[in-house]
Amino acid sequence: RVLYLPRDATPLDFAVWNLDAEKGLRAEAAFIDGVEAPLNATLREGQTVLVHLHDGEQPPPLEWAGVHLRYLRTTRARAALVDARTRMLPQEVAVDEGRDAIRRELALLSLDPLLRNELGDEVLAALGRGALPVELVSGQLLAARLHMPLGDASYEYTGNSRMVSLEQAE
Repeated sequence: RVLYLPRDATPLDFAVWNLDAEKGLRAEAAFIDGVEAPLNATLREGQTVLVHLHDGEQPPPLEWAGVHLRYLRTTRARAALVDARTRMLPQEVAVDEGRDAIRRELALLSLDPLLRNELGDEVLAALGRGALPVELVSGQLLAARLHMPLGDASYEYTGNSRMVSLEQAE
């Protein structure tokens, strides 16, 4: 059958749209036109998608909520992920997963890991459930550390995956 998805949808988006969200978030492998593909591959018009599901009741991985790897590109699939993780994770587990996620993100950006101590349990739980992107929180922590609002037009952020540089705009 033909299924119309938003532009740049992934096999995970397909699984959530085609199956119910609970089943779709149990995806473990994808095949696009008969060839194995990553779950975050971009789908194109006319492709045939097959998604293999795992058995079990474990919560979907938190990495699917992140913006770096872009596993979920539709709001419907993102909302399903947050709902599933909220239902499946107790508060203390969500806080622990959020704490670990922000620790990894701060290390990725070479920022002081103690910045995570500025976050309360509610923010950490939202991170752990996928409701709040860890990339957004780390950006806000960086901006607060630099004593400047996010998006200040008088500064430019440049860099790659290993280093971020802040320079006065000309």
